[in-house]
Amino acid sequence: MADSTFCVACQLSDEHIKAEFWCRDCCELVCKTCARVHERMSPPHIVVPMTEILQPISSLLKLSKSCENHPDQTIALFCCQHDKTICVSCKRSSHQHCKPIIPIEKAAKGVKDGTAISDLERRMDNLSHVMENIMRQNETTLEDLRKSQNNIKKRVSEIKQSVIAHLDKLEADIHADIDDKYTQCYETISRNKDNAHDSSESLSTWKRDLKSLKQHTSDKHFFQVVKFLDSKTYDKELEIRDIQATTVPTLTYHPPNSESRMKKCYQDLGTINIENVPVIMPVLEMDQQWKFLFICELDGSTIKEITLEYPAARVTLYDNNHALLCFGNESFQKINLTTFKIGKKIKVGGQCEGITSMKDRIWVRNHPNTLSKVDIKGKVIDTIHLTFDPLDICANKDGDVFCTDLESNKVYAVTSDGNETEIYNRFDLKSATGVAVDDRGYVYVAGKESNNIYIKNQLMNRIMILS
Repeated sequence: MADSTFCVACQLSDEHIKAEFWCRDCCELVCKTCARVHERMSPPHIVVPMTEILQPISSLLKLSKSCENHPDQTIALFCCQHDKTICVSCKRSSHQHCKPIIPIEKAAKGVKDGTAISDLERRMDNLSHVMENIMRQNETTLEDLRKSQNNIKKRVSEIKQSVIAHLDKLEADIHADIDDKYTQCYETISRNKDNAHDSSESLSTWKRDLKSLKQHTSDKHFFQVVKFLDSKTYDKELEIRDIQATTVPTLTYHPPNSESRMKKCYQDLGTINIENVPVIMPVLEMDQQWKFLFICELDGSTIKEITLEYPAARVTLYDNNHALLCFGNESFQKINLTTFKIGKKIKVGGQCEGITSMKDRIWVRNHPNTLSKVDIKGKVIDTIHLTFDPLDICANKDGDVFCTDLESNKVYAVTSDGNETEIYNRFDLKSATGVAVDDRGYVYVAGKESNNIYIKNQLMNRIMILS
């Protein structure tokens, strides 16, 4: 194992020469002699003195360079469809149908000035803020718990004074009960506090390392770190969400109804219960995103917002007063655009990842290479098996469904009786994703990678491209 104080290359030759520099491109420590070699490479590597970097950079880069699923392989590719860094084995095993998959160098271009780093830094700041609030709330809860303990004991003692002779034993029993449940509460809250503190320490270390990495490593390696920390930050966000969803234990006391007749009527001084009460916490940023449907006029005015239970995958109009949403699971939902109320889930089976509707006819893409025609209750009326796998779908007023292909740049038209026609397949449309149709017969297709919109008039067979 390489010593972090010596030159990595020299150690491979069993030489222990003190490292004085850091190579940003290789992400390793180098001595003065090796630094000159790195600077003469083509293209030249960027080498900086050790005094300008932080030691934890090395371990963080090692973690982000290795594939999580295949630890013996390094990250070399980026799957745009899943927004994930992968290795060559990942591409063969679980991303063989994804598009596009590009070299990590291409994906990393401009990462230090892009939205990925700013979004990650914002989320980490938000997570730090939430955890700090959780720790402060735990301190307050512990103080309230101590006050509750003392107040209950005081009340119990007041009752005891009126029937002291009879209640000596009962007083001891209930004090023991109070202390036992207080210990349970204290251990639960203290454990939550310790967990939050540990997470906060980890996050502080990540933030400090990320800031240093942004200045002292290449775009490629920094991009790997960003994607690595993005995954780890997401895990932390899920942990905090679980903490926020839990209740906080506290002590309550239920005294007897009649103190004056306690000796004859009651055999104890009441009971001690642990009651979990909700606590107001700051909202995680990840819980505020993607779960909204916005409704507005054509010019963007009069915006209405509907909060959804899940992030929506696709949306389509059903009629003038209703819209249909699918979420990538086995069902879709109808939303009233007048009252803004969300209807019940309509189960169709499979994974509903595409939906379109025209004149009460609903088509869904809920199975690979398949279009299913269903009614508003989810009953399957017809199923069309296709030679391609639809990515996005949109129906025109005649009932034809236009589709982009998940595995190619082709655009298809599928008639209601199942006939499919390839209507576009050219080099100027790359990563065809969204598709829409208007009442004039124009078909619009978005090219995600080619950064354009392809427009075709079905009646006149005219083609336009907006870059």
